[in-house]
Amino acid sequence: MPAYIVHSVIFVRTARTYTLTYGSLESLQVNLAIRTSPSLIGHTMAQRWNPQLGFVTILCCLIAAELEVATAAGPLPFIVLHGLDDQCGNDGVTEFTKALRDLSGAEGRCLSIGNGRIDSWLLRIDKQAAMVCNKIKSIPSLRNGYNIVGLSQGNMVARAVIEWCHGGPPVHNYISLGGPHAGIAAIPYCTFLPLCRFLNEGIAPLIYSPIVQSNFAPSGYFKIPSELSTYYKRAYLLPRINNEIPHVQNKSFKKRFQQLNHLVLIQFDEDLVLVPPQSAWFQYYPDNDVTLCEVLPLNESALYKEDWIGLRSLNEEGKVSFISLPSDHLSISSHQMEKYIVPYINQTSDFGSEWVLNQPRQPNNGNPISWYTNGTQVLMVSKS
Repeated sequence: MPAYIVHSVIFVRTARTYTLTYGSLESLQVNLAIRTSPSLIGHTMAQRWNPQLGFVTILCCLIAAELEVATAAGPLPFIVLHGLDDQCGNDGVTEFTKALRDLSGAEGRCLSIGNGRIDSWLLRIDKQAAMVCNKIKSIPSLRNGYNIVGLSQGNMVARAVIEWCHGGPPVHNYISLGGPHAGIAAIPYCTFLPLCRFLNEGIAPLIYSPIVQSNFAPSGYFKIPSELSTYYKRAYLLPRINNEIPHVQNKSFKKRFQQLNHLVLIQFDEDLVLVPPQSAWFQYYPDNDVTLCEVLPLNESALYKEDWIGLRSLNEEGKVSFISLPSDHLSISSHQMEKYIVPYINQTSDFGSEWVLNQPRQPNNGNPISWYTNGTQVLMVSKS
C-alpha cells in the first residue's frame, strides 16, 4: 500500500502549540499536534505516515472537502453599534471604541451604518441590520467569530443581526449598554410632566401609523402598554425580535440568540431616555398599564417565563450578567468599562480550535492534491 505525506505550511507570529483535530468519520479521529515558533514562519514540514486502519477513510474525507482552521492567537475582534442621533465619527463613540481596544487588547471598530446620524433616525432598523449583516460578512477578521457592543438603539440593530443574519459569522459575547430590549413607552426625557403626559397619551395613532413605521427608526420599538393590539399589528421591529406574537414566533430567532456564549445587560438607573430604564434588562410595564409606575420583574414576564427568545435558558445556564449603574443614559467610566465590559471582549474563543470540514471541493488534476485554509495554516496531502 502507498504511504501518504502530510505537509503543513505554517504562518504564525508567536510560539504556540496547536492541537488540531481534523475530520471524524465513524468514530475515527486523528489528532495532529504542531509545535511552531517564529523561526518556522513560512517553513514546510513533512511527515511520512504508514497507512493505519481507517486512515484511507479519513484521507477520502479530506479529498471530499476543504479544510479550514482559525487559530485564535488572541481575543476575538469586536464591533460597536452606535445609538440614535450618533455616528462612528463622533468623539464620544470614537473615544469609547478606542478605550475598549486599549483596555482589552482586542481589535475593534465602530461599524458605520448608511449616513450615520441621519439614517439612525430615518432608516428602519431592520434595514440597518441588513446593512450591518452584509458588512460583517465582508470583513475577513470577523469570519471566525466576534463580539458585539451595543449602545442604546444600536442594541436593536445588534439583536436583529444576532437573530436574522443568515450565513454570518457567529457572535460570541454580546454586551448591551442601555438597550431598549423590552421597548419604550414614552418620549425620552418627557414622561411625567403635564405637557409630556398629554403628548404621550396622544402619540399612539401617530407612532403606529404606516408612514411613521416606514420612515422613523425608533417607532419600531415604541411599545405603549395600553395600545398593545395596535403595537402587535403595526410595530415593524420589536414584536418580531422578541417573538411576542404567538402564531408567528420564529424558532430560529430563539436558537440563534441562545447560541451566545455570554450576554451582558447594563442598565442605567437614572436613565431618562429609556422609559422605563429596566427595559435594558428586558423588564417592562404590565400589559394595559396606563400609569407607567410599576415595572414587572423579569421572571414574571411572559417573554421570560415562556422563553420566547431563549433568555431564560441563557440565564439558567449562567450566561447572563445583569449590571446596574447609578448614572444616566450611557454614562460609564473607564473603570466600569474595565470591570463590566472588558472581561467579555478579551476572552480567547474556541471557535477556531478545530479543523472544520467545509463544502466539497473538486481536487486539482494530478499530484499533489492541495487543501488550504484561511491563511493561518495550509494543509496539503499528496500521494507518494
